[in-house]
Amino acid sequence: MKTFAVSYAPPPPETRGKKSFLTWLKEWNNGPQIVLAVLILTFLVSLLFKALGETGGLGWLLTSNAAVKDELPKDIALALGPILALALAIERLIETVFDMFETNVREIAKKTAAGAKGLDYIQQITQLYTDEMFNAKTALEEALAKPETKLEKKSALIAAVEAAETRVQEIGSLWESLPKDPKYISWKRALSIWIGLVIGMIVGVFNEHGFFYYLNLEVPRLLDMLVTGFVLGAGSGPLHSLIGILQSTKDMLSNLGSLPNAGAIKDELRSLRAEMATHK
Repeated sequence: MKTFAVSYAPPPPETRGKKSFLTWLKEWNNGPQIVLAVLILTFLVSLLFKALGETGGLGWLLTSNAAVKDELPKDIALALGPILALALAIERLIETVFDMFETNVREIAKKTAAGAKGLDYIQQITQLYTDEMFNAKTALEEALAKPETKLEKKSALIAAVEAAETRVQEIGSLWESLPKDPKYISWKRALSIWIGLVIGMIVGVFNEHGFFYYLNLEVPRLLDMLVTGFVLGAGSGPLHSLIGILQSTKDMLSNLGSLPNAGAIKDELRSLRAEMATHK
């Protein structure tokens, strides 16, 4: 596959236009202090609104989550089905937001290695190659319309049209590759995580039941909400892994509990060896 390379030349200063949809998303700063503050503030505000609507106010957050005091469910994946469904819904929501954002190629390019200035230069090249193709096709059509045009000239014009079309296709491939730029992918992944955590915290607080409730573990509501928010925000992939770990641990503990006493087995083996030695 032929690779298209553009040598960078500083373009004219960028002119600011009207802000498009999801401006906050485009200008997002992934500084850990800012996003962590937003996450904590979101959780605290959600807790406040939730607690004020319950009998007991803030003290309600420290009460039990009313889970059934029993052993872990036999099928943890089935028990955590509602939590998994919410995590999948949050993932689909985030994907929809980015699908809307990625309809604007210019905004994607601003987050790539090319940046806004590099994007302006690529746009100039795109316009140049498009004009060249249009002019080459126009010249060919005019030449073909004249019977006296020599075959050599027709061949040269056809070659020029093909070369112009190839350049336009190559620059088109460059535009299509922008969402795959490593810098943009890194930005998108980081923002997806933080958006997921913020939404997860809100849903975790206002959801009727939490992570520990479905595991039949009685804990304070505050803890259940916090863990539920992180689990939902992490996404379905980590949640699947967590379910697998919990199920494996539960099965292992169940198997250990059903084993006979190891000391009794050793005593039986000693007695059997002694009896066999007596009969020799």
